[in-house]
Amino acid sequence: MNLLKKKAVVKTVVFTAAFFFVLFLLASCSPEAPYTYETRIFTTEEDISDTLPEFFPDEEDENRYLPEDMPQDPVESYLFADLEKEKLRLLLKRAEKCVISDSNGKALDEEFISAAADHFGADTVIKVIEKAESGKYTPEVWHDITGNTINVIRDITKNRYGKRNAVPLSSGRKDIHLGFGGDFAFYDDSIVTWQYVYRGKGAEGIFANEVLSMMRGMDVMLLNCEYPISDTGTPMQGKKYVFRSSVKHTKIFGEIGVDIVSLANNHIYDYGEEAFFSTLTALDDHNVYRIGAGKDLDEAREVQYFTINGRKIAYVAATRAEKTILTPGAKENSPGVFRAYDTALLKETIRDAKSQSDIVILYIHWGAEHENRIEDIIRTQGKEYIDSGADVIIGAHAHQLQGIEIYKGKMIAYNLGNYLFNGWTTDTGLIEVCIDEDGNIENYFHPFIQKGTFLSKADETDSERILDYMESISVNVTFDEKGRVMERA
Repeated sequence: MNLLKKKAVVKTVVFTAAFFFVLFLLASCSPEAPYTYETRIFTTEEDISDTLPEFFPDEEDENRYLPEDMPQDPVESYLFADLEKEKLRLLLKRAEKCVISDSNGKALDEEFISAAADHFGADTVIKVIEKAESGKYTPEVWHDITGNTINVIRDITKNRYGKRNAVPLSSGRKDIHLGFGGDFAFYDDSIVTWQYVYRGKGAEGIFANEVLSMMRGMDVMLLNCEYPISDTGTPMQGKKYVFRSSVKHTKIFGEIGVDIVSLANNHIYDYGEEAFFSTLTALDDHNVYRIGAGKDLDEAREVQYFTINGRKIAYVAATRAEKTILTPGAKENSPGVFRAYDTALLKETIRDAKSQSDIVILYIHWGAEHENRIEDIIRTQGKEYIDSGADVIIGAHAHQLQGIEIYKGKMIAYNLGNYLFNGWTTDTGLIEVCIDEDGNIENYFHPFIQKGTFLSKADETDSERILDYMESISVNVTFDEKGRVMERA
């Protein structure tokens, strides 16, 4: 009996201890007061601005966009949900106080700055602003910092870049090289074409290796295509000389390194409308760009752009070559060439091209045939085209060389004449336009000689002779031993 009493006491003690232990655990887990988190709903910008602190960049360190002690409260952090947007807001405020303009002196707007920051990053664009704040800004700063000029950046940020022809630079080279020759005649009845076929050597049968190497090495190479490309068509009435090349010979341009041709000349319509349209198609099919003619006026005056090393280069072509005008001029709804007897539309085209590119090249068919004399009319018009925005002017059509003039620091090469045309023996040459890393232009004239049906680079003796001759017929130009075109004092 005593044993049973002892067990009962122990049992009571155990239950009591367990009860108080459970109470202790419950007390430990219960909060002193219930916790509630109230999320405020903002309905207007005023509600937000009244609630959140306003932050400004540290005046002592202008590169700091945001304070180091950013608020951690969820509501206060709302303003900084997108750090790049806040950087952009402050960046634009700084940009407002600077003079940041394009090459025409027009201030770059908020849309451009925002788009550039979005593409390249705000930290990249702030480097441009720092240049402006320090008084060292020029439009070239954009190219120095981003690798692209303002015009190229506009194309990139407006998704137009893919429509432009991006030309990769040769490995290790930072400057741009553009090549230009005169009239090229590769029509079916030409002895040049016959020798090309007969010799069976391809381009090497009519061009020396030195010439081919130079042409193929250009970032862009242009010739005047002085004939339609077609296997059909009817010769134009009233013309003494008419030319036409078979479509199969279009491959010659790829073989010799020609990227673009001018069709603005007095022979491109020799076999009528059908052959003219065949020409457009053949060139397109062989990836050869074309300027100066088209299915209507808009296409004929269309500017061809190339983007090279972050610079945008425009090519424009026109003709005013015929005394008796037979070649149709393109109109609103009819095909033909881009005529420039009246300079107004060509000057407008050049101005438009300049407004959206860095360098404008005008290639024009003009001048007195078979003479080295520079006509007064083309000297006058050449200056008008420079004043309209052309940076380089190169002419052809005269069948021989004419002189060069420097006007406002820009070159007008009045006539390159023939490049490889018929079986004549004549002096000719290639113009090379070099654009350095800073966008500066230097021009070179490389003397060539066509002997019969073969084009070669002039040797040292002939090169000196041709350069002396070119200087004698030029307006205000001299050359160094490399053929660099320099203004004569």
